[in-house]
Parts: sequence; structure tokens; C-alpha cells
Amino acid sequence: MKIISKVNNLTRHDLIYVYDKLKIGEQVEISEDENGKCIWVMYQNKRIGTLENFDLGFWGLGGKLKARINSISKNKYLPFENLDIEIKPTF
Repeated sequence: MKIISKVNNLTRHDLIYVYDKLKIGEQVEISEDENGKCIWVMYQNKRIGTLENFDLGFWGLGGKLKARINSISKNKYLPFENLDIEIKPTF
């Protein structure tokens, strides 16, 4: 089973350091906020966005996860606007 999800709230602060390195198929990390209200999508220890209203437990993904970039929508000379990731459990 795999889930495709849109990354929301793309962070312009950390994103400027890694946006030119992100490619389709690149591995990203998923980590929960300290208070458990937000799920961050990270690349090379930089926060690139969040998964809002996404409950890992509901989808049975509470354990180990593998996530990678599925699609990127870029503008010329600017960082990208949309980013979709693919999330799969690892057993």
C-alpha cells in the first residue's frame, strides 16, 4: 500500500537551501512535531513543509515509513509551488 499526499505550507526559510537538489524519487523524512499536532516533511535535516490533517495511525502507518518525492511543480527562476510525496510502510 502506498499513499500520495500533497506537502502543505512549503517553508521558504529552509527550502531555499535544498530546492535545487530535490528531484522526483528523492528520499525524504517524515517526523512528528513535539506536541504531535504537525507532521513535518524533511530533507537533509531541513524542514520543507507539513502534512496537514494526516493521521498516520488511521492509515496503519504508525511504524517505520519510507517516503519519497512523487511530483514537483516548478516555476522558472523560483522555488517550486507544489510537491507531492509517496508514503509507504516498511515491514
